[in-house]
Amino acid sequence: MDLARLQNLVKRDPESYQDEFLGQLRHFRAQLQLIRVRTASQDEKRSEKDTRDPDAVADGADQSASAVAAAASAGAGSQTQARQLERKFGDVVGFVSQTASCYPKLKEAREVPDLLANLLSDTYMSLGQELRLTLVRSLILLRRRGSLSPLTLLPLLFRLFGAPDKRLRRLCHQHLVSDIGDMNRKHTNLQVNRTLQNFLFEMVSDESESRALHSLGVLSELYRKGVWRDTKTVNVVATAVFARWPKVSLCAVHFLLRPSIDEEDADDDEESAEARQRRVRDAAQAAAHSHARMTKKRKSVARRALAAVAKIQRSETTEAQRRASMQLEVLRQLHDPQSFAERLFARARGGGGKGGIQAAFEVRVLQLNLLARVVAVHELYLPNLYPFLQRYMQPHQEHALELLAMFVQCCHPMVESELLRPCLRTVANNFVHDRSSASACAVGLNTIREALARCPHALGHEESKEYEQEASALVHDLIEYRNHHDKGVVTAARSLLNLFREIAPELLPRASRGRPDAKRGEASTASISRTAQSDLLYGAEALTRVPGAELLPGTDGVPIEACRLLSEDEFRRIRVLGVRQMLRKQMGESDDVLGSSDDVLGSSDDEQDDDELVKEGKNEASEDEDEDEEDHTAVMAESGSAAAAAVHEGDDSVAVAADSSDDDDDDEEEDVDLDQLEQEQMLMSDSDEEDENTRFLVDPTSLMGKHKQARRTRDERLASVQAGREGREAYKSFKANKVRTSTTNEQKRKNQPFILTKQRRDVRDKHKRSGREKQFAEVNHKRLQAGIKRRKTK
Repeated sequence: MDLARLQNLVKRDPESYQDEFLGQLRHFRAQLQLIRVRTASQDEKRSEKDTRDPDAVADGADQSASAVAAAASAGAGSQTQARQLERKFGDVVGFVSQTASCYPKLKEAREVPDLLANLLSDTYMSLGQELRLTLVRSLILLRRRGSLSPLTLLPLLFRLFGAPDKRLRRLCHQHLVSDIGDMNRKHTNLQVNRTLQNFLFEMVSDESESRALHSLGVLSELYRKGVWRDTKTVNVVATAVFARWPKVSLCAVHFLLRPSIDEEDADDDEESAEARQRRVRDAAQAAAHSHARMTKKRKSVARRALAAVAKIQRSETTEAQRRASMQLEVLRQLHDPQSFAERLFARARGGGGKGGIQAAFEVRVLQLNLLARVVAVHELYLPNLYPFLQRYMQPHQEHALELLAMFVQCCHPMVESELLRPCLRTVANNFVHDRSSASACAVGLNTIREALARCPHALGHEESKEYEQEASALVHDLIEYRNHHDKGVVTAARSLLNLFREIAPELLPRASRGRPDAKRGEASTASISRTAQSDLLYGAEALTRVPGAELLPGTDGVPIEACRLLSEDEFRRIRVLGVRQMLRKQMGESDDVLGSSDDVLGSSDDEQDDDELVKEGKNEASEDEDEDEEDHTAVMAESGSAAAAAVHEGDDSVAVAADSSDDDDDDEEEDVDLDQLEQEQMLMSDSDEEDENTRFLVDPTSLMGKHKQARRTRDERLASVQAGREGREAYKSFKANKVRTSTTNEQKRKNQPFILTKQRRDVRDKHKRSGREKQFAEVNHKRLQAGIKRRKTK
């Protein structure tokens, strides 16, 4: 009986075939011992061969040809026997792993997973390729059936990354990602995660490059899938940046730069996205411009095609925002960003690390890009970074745009102006001058604008009079490029001018400062005086937008929300005043009857009375309009007497508030909607988070600004033409496809000249026809026209 049939019978009736299973299990143990003995002998021969002395090697070189042939034949025979033994053992292993779970109470069956794991752990380098794959597949099967612990199998699979077998490494990678994801799907398995992460920390710094590289790949994919998205995973990858192996270090840098994209599939994703967008755009253009007459249906087709283009653009924008948010999230989880940045800068500056091999300049650019993002996110202080970047600020530099974008990212308010001023001067001298190209001028102006927008004090004009004069001369020179002949340079210069109007208008010539703006405090308003403006808090213009804050009185004509932050009591008083206004509108009463707003702003002893008044007001507002007139008059008289008593006691604030409220009776005021206020605050916080996620990342292409597309060469135009012909039938004219045949007599008569047509007999005798003949001719003509019409409609 073969093993496949016996396996089927054991699964159907385990109790009846228990003896057969035990027999195969004994056979499995016997062959296991043979495999161990053979691998041990191979290891001994390999070690002896490596440790042989040179004399023995020289003597062995003098062997005869017959002895060499005999040894080769003996080796081939032993290899054939070894392959047969491994094939038989692989069949037995497959049978045992499939049927061991049918006997959970047998001790011999429960020992099978440990025996296979120990064999694979001890001898995986000496085993054959097929036997290794068979053992790994059997262990994965036992793990899925619950016969093997994950802490036993998963570390073993990580160690198998060092085996010289690509199929084995791919299988281990797939199972590791899927198994760890399944364990953390319903709830986080903290014990297993902690053990595996500690083991991976050792694997990433392992002496084997293959183990470190593939372990890092598993970590990266688990983070992308959201399985291990914690701080420890990020810091394990961060330690791999300083690995001795260049591939491992580069893989870690790619992950920290783009954690949401696999570096192997990044180019394919970009190409597929561009191809998809180009295909939809071509369809939209074809639908909009391929018809001479635009009908209603054709308009709808074109509109749907353009909507598809807009949808793709929106999805790409959302995906870009998500990726940017994930990038910043990874960088924020670093434990010690200052030490990480210093070590990374020492490595990117030219040190080769532990291996002593200096990396290529492209790799150093990637390291500097990561360093710039870490500096921007954590606002670190690296004084040696800015002079290092200053050396590469040249238009002829191959990676000039990337390096300028890194410099802009490294600009933050914590950096001193002594470090940024030389860099800005270098950008202005090397990029923005008369002999520079238009694209270089635009890049230089945009770089200066982005750097000053992030760090307004970079020019140091506030430190001394000398720096102010130097900065003023530089600014005056830069804004003159708004009269340049290139549109991109003009746009960059105007944007720089608008920036200086906001952050430092004193550096601009008086004619270029523009009109006075209330945001800069250059114009006085009726409500806010000059002295009050100088005392406003930072962000006072945002606080003035608090709904209902105008109900609270200010000081000296200045709104109270512009002088200080509002407290919880003041927000509660705003609600009370809002209810008072609602009651005044509904009941038609004036402010002097219901009382002044100063009573509400009084001492804390009156707060309980205010709450009671609000409750009474709400109850009165909800009553029917058929309320008793006497009760309404009593309420009016009682509240009016209270106001008169307050005025009689000499409370001038009440009278002033009453007069001011009388002036505001005609203004329309709305109640404070607290739910709407909370929703607006949540939306503002979400938009602030999006701005915070995107302001740290600078796209190098954004520094180019608007630029004219360069004229394409002949080869580029031909390549575009050939790309447009792909997937299309051969272009031919209609005449070329027409079959060359003669025409009919009817067709010839249609094309015959009239001078020949009028000489025909039927034409000359046409006026001689009788009435009967004319009638028959008319009937035949109508039948002919009806037949032609039917053929056209089919």
